[in-house]
Amino acid sequence: MLAIIVASAFLYASCFGFYQWNRRRTGFERLRTDARLRRAVLALSWGLAIISLVMFAAASGWARGVPIWLGGLTIAGAANLVSASLFPKPHLAGGVFSVALAIIGAASLMLRVGS
Repeated sequence: MLAIIVASAFLYASCFGFYQWNRRRTGFERLRTDARLRRAVLALSWGLAIISLVMFAAASGWARGVPIWLGGLTIAGAANLVSASLFPKPHLAGGVFSVALAIIGAASLMLRVGS
């Protein structure tokens, strides 16, 4: 169950990165001006999306994991767009919270696997 929550947090964080990657939409001034930083955010977002896909597939197999991941991607993308349009300032906090939740959950998973 923790793996699904962490994979969902990774998925939301990747959608947040895809949203912030766009120069017109970003809430960070440095992302508007620095093309290398935008490319790094895009690469990190794709990496998080791929990691979440692998986590969903590991939890329920590839035959079920991919459709579940696509559904999660749809929900995460829609939630991201709704929160960005209705609550622009808390949207940044929500994205940062999602990244923090994903990191803490991944560390917890690593500790569970190691013991």
